[in-house]
Amino acid sequence: MPAEPVENLKHDYFFIGQVARLLSMLLALAAGGLHVATLWQHPLSLDVILDVGRGITLLLLAMGLMGTARLSLILAILFCSTSLLNIGTPTDLSRLVSIIEVALIILATVALFLPTVQRQDTP
Repeated sequence: MPAEPVENLKHDYFFIGQVARLLSMLLALAAGGLHVATLWQHPLSLDVILDVGRGITLLLLAMGLMGTARLSLILAILFCSTSLLNIGTPTDLSRLVSIIEVALIILATVALFLPTVQRQDTP
């Protein structure tokens, strides 16, 4: 009898992990798109090209977050951790991107520690 609540709890953790991974992927897409959008906001310079490269890397990480591997979660956390230094920037777009990347760090950390694959118990 007590095994049923444990199974429901495992299912809930699995669902929360899947939602956290999906939201991480959407945030990585949004942040990557905003980084690439700086091409239309600022004149072409080395800083803009580096920012666009960061956006393309985030878009590639978003494709990796569509799967079930944990490597993309770890890479997303490490890659976005540099945005913690840019939260106080004066431009609105870079501040928005930094906030999105911090939310990405939080959701990817949640998804990393929750199960992403539902395992079947062998009889």
